[in-house]
Formats: sequence, structure tokens, C-alpha cells
Amino acid sequence: MGPFKALVIVWGIFLMITSPAEANQAPDFLLKVETRGELLEVTATPPAHHHINVQAPLKLTTGLDAKPTLKPSTVARDHAVFSVASPHPKEFKVSLYLCDDTNTFCENHTLQVVWDKSTHTFTAKNIHAESKADKSEPPRSKLEHGFIVNDSARAFAEAKRDGKPLLIDFYGIWCPPCNELDERVFSRPSFQKSAARFVTLKLDADSEASWELKSRYKIGGYPTLIFATPEGDEISRVVGFRELDLFVKSMDEAYGSRQHAFAVLKNQADQGDLKASEKVGLTYLERGEHELAANYLKSSALHREEYLDAEIGLWDKKQAAPEKEAATKLTEALLLSIKEFPNSPEAVGRREKLASLYESAKELEKSKTIRKQLIEQAKGLIQHPLALKNHDVTAGDLWESIGEAYENLGETEAAKTAWQEGAQEFKKRASSPRERGANLELAYCLWKAGNLPDAEKIYGILERAFPAEFTFYYAHANALFQNKQYASAQPLAKQAFDFSYGDNRLRAAKLLASILKENGERAQAKSIIEQTLSSTPLPKDPTIRTHRYVQMLRDYAAKLN
Repeated sequence: MGPFKALVIVWGIFLMITSPAEANQAPDFLLKVETRGELLEVTATPPAHHHINVQAPLKLTTGLDAKPTLKPSTVARDHAVFSVASPHPKEFKVSLYLCDDTNTFCENHTLQVVWDKSTHTFTAKNIHAESKADKSEPPRSKLEHGFIVNDSARAFAEAKRDGKPLLIDFYGIWCPPCNELDERVFSRPSFQKSAARFVTLKLDADSEASWELKSRYKIGGYPTLIFATPEGDEISRVVGFRELDLFVKSMDEAYGSRQHAFAVLKNQADQGDLKASEKVGLTYLERGEHELAANYLKSSALHREEYLDAEIGLWDKKQAAPEKEAATKLTEALLLSIKEFPNSPEAVGRREKLASLYESAKELEKSKTIRKQLIEQAKGLIQHPLALKNHDVTAGDLWESIGEAYENLGETEAAKTAWQEGAQEFKKRASSPRERGANLELAYCLWKAGNLPDAEKIYGILERAFPAEFTFYYAHANALFQNKQYASAQPLAKQAFDFSYGDNRLRAAKLLASILKENGERAQAKSIIEQTLSSTPLPKDPTIRTHRYVQMLRDYAAKLN
């Protein structure tokens, strides 16, 4: 197979605009490069809600002696095709004009593309792409909604100056519930009205800018939202997605308690105040401090389930150590919680954890029994949606759990049916094809259901809508990788890696290296891992997940030796 016998996809990089005021108005175009017999065919496609100006100059410059500049062989508002005869160039530029569909602006975009010998793909090579290599500045959220982004010093200064409490959103750009908060909550007028009482700050969980406050507030999952005094003392928190009415209610409660920071509550709890003890215990539980959570919740009849969750978390952590008899204690805690709260939405996850414990202990019949119970319970919850209110669980999430349970039981067709049901739930939840959160889950469910082509269509729409972001290239590449389509996965994984930064760069490096290894490029896989490890700074706090991701890469590098 020659070096060009592959389909590769390259996102355009924004190089030239009509004026500084118009910078970044349009996302860049998509290039598809493939061989057609003796021809190298290059297809340019505009991003969503934009079109190619067919009246303006369009050209491909090859740098070859003969006919260095080519006009498109086919051109329309939604695509332009350039056909390059042999010998195929290893470097070329494509230049065209993009306009928005309302024709308020029209911009000249130019992309330089080179053949990368190490990855056997075409890739962008220009100032913008090189500036992304140090990954020091992650892209700003497209849905900021009045939040200060990755600037905690500014947010704290404003809070102290104005005497306002803080609302701090720890999020990941790749995180579906984080994106759903942006799309379904933060964009709404009732949120904006309530948020005016706070100084609002977003911290990207993959960025170094989040390290200090992740450590201070002991952030373990995303999204986590902290309400804090102007001095930064925690008032309360929300972990996971909440619908608009529930989130605004949490904001109202936090604002009403703005004079009662966590330290004040803890002092009241230590003086014997039961309600204060409950609030302190719930906060410790959300912070992952399970032993402290159990101590403060053990006398609460109202929060018995959360007390048992604290016990589960405590023994789960000790099992990871590992500690003698921890697995037995964890099993007992899970059984007790399931017995007392058999139909709680959280019991679905507890049953999966228990089934995995039994499986590890080679008690396979017990594991099967628990997974069958999980399936029946989850199906029952789906039939009673009111049971999910106030819980960070949707019908789509439950179908995903059912699909995983069927897979573990070896019931492949039943699993595919469950994943397809999950896809239908997320399809109903997505308000538009460009919505990030629900569409990410929809695409995932589709490929798990065996419908990879439709999943790829969704990934393609999202890639065109967010061309300079790793998230959708990564998810797309991973789907192809899991389906063993390694050649098609590699260029997408390279795009994910090129646009990644911080913690998500560590994940993208692992995926790209895994694909390179499967494509017989073991040396290049090792090089990617080594380069990433050597350029990754580590936070002082060893509990911050960057340490876990770095160790993941080190372990993988050892397997490549």
C-alpha cells in the first residue's frame, strides 16, 4: 500500500480574515483527502450554518512546478473538490471564502496541509497548530453565560469587592452532564436572574488553572459546583446535573445560607446540632471523605441511605489500598444498602459494584443473579420517571446500565436492544444536532448498539461545529478503535491529540499510541507517550487526577517496551 492509500480528515486552521474585528467568526472548513485512482481528491466542506462563496477565488496550491495553482473541479455552496494529478504533493494549501448563512460576513480561510511520515496522515502545519503544542491555554467555553473562565484571582477579587458569594463550576469540555448544564440550565433567564447575586466562575478540570481550587475543595467528579463565601469558604455544593428548577432552588438555598459557611456548620454540628451534622456529613460524602461523612451521618434517620453510601465508600477505598477483609466489609455494606433501599436509583450502581465484586471473587452465579436484579430494577425505574426526580440519573443512563449488564451476562442481542433504547432516550433529549451533551451520549449508544455509521454522522456534525476541540475527534476515534477500524481511527486520534491539553492530552496520547501500536507503529507509539510524559507538569497535590493519568501512561509505556 502506497503512502497515500488512506482516507484522512484534516480540519482547517484559521489563518487569514478580512479584518481583526471579524476574527474567529466562522469555524474553519473540513478537508477530506483520499486517492481516486491516479488522482488525489481533496474535498472542502464548510462548517454548519456557513457556506462557500462560489463567486470568490478558490484555489489549491501544490508547490509543484507544473500547474502549481488549481481551481476546483467541482464547486457548490456546500462543498468544493480539487483533483490533483500524480505525482501527489506532500504539501499543499487550500484557500477559499466562508460566509455565514445570513450573509453578514465573508472571510478568507487558508489551510496549509503536509504529509506526516510518522503517522501516515495529512495534518495541519502552521503557527496556530504549533502554538497548541504546549497546551498552556485551553480553549474557552463557547457557552460562558456570564461566567469568568479559568481566572480564579479575578473572581475572588470581584466577590470581595462586591460582597457577593461565589458559584464555581468545575467542568470538563468532554463531560456530557457538564455540557447539559451549559445548554439546559446556564442559558436560561431564571438561572441568569438568580446568578446575578453571585460571582460566577468556571474552572476547566483539564487545565492547570483548576489545580489549586480542586485541591482546596476536594473535587472528585464533574460537574461539581461549589457555593462559597467571598473569602472562598464553602457553603454547599451540587455534584452532577440538575434540571433548571432544582438547580435554581440550590442557588436560593446557598444564597440564604451565605453567612453560614462550612466551618460554621461544622462547629454547630460538633456542639450537637443534628441538622448541622446532616449538612456537614452530606458535604463530606460529596467530597469523598467517607469516614468523616459516616461519623456525622450515623445518627440521622433521614439520611440513612447516605450513611450507608459513606460506609460503602470507606470500605471501597480501603479495598483499593488494599486492606485485609475490606472486600468482605464492602460486600456486606452493599448488601445492606440494597436490602434497605432496593428500589433507589442509586441501587442500580450498587448492584453493578456488587456484581463486579462477586465476579472478582469467582462467585459467578451470585454475580449473574445481581446483574439480573439490576436489569429488572432499572427497567422498573424507567417505567416510573417520577422516581428519578432529584437524582442525577436519566432514563438514557438506565438503559446504558442495562446494556452493560446484558453484555456482562453475554447476552449480546439483548444488550444491543438496550443500547438502542438508550439512543432513543438521548435523541429525545437533544434539542438540536449541535447540542453537545445529549448527542455525545446518543452517538455512544448508537455504536454500542451496532449502528456505527449513524454514530459517525453525529460525530461528524459535532466535529464541524467545534473544529478546534479534541472531544469529538477523541470519541469518534475511540468508537472506531473499539470496532478495530484502526486505519480510520488513526487520523481522528491524531486530531484529538493535536487539539488536546492538560489532563485530556494524557488521555488523547494513550488512545493515539494504542491505535499506532495496532497499526504496527510501535516505535511511534512509544515516542508519543514519552513526549507527552516529558512535557506534562504535575500538581503538588497527589490526589489530583493528573497523577493517575500520568501513571496510566507510564504503565502503558512499560507494556510497549
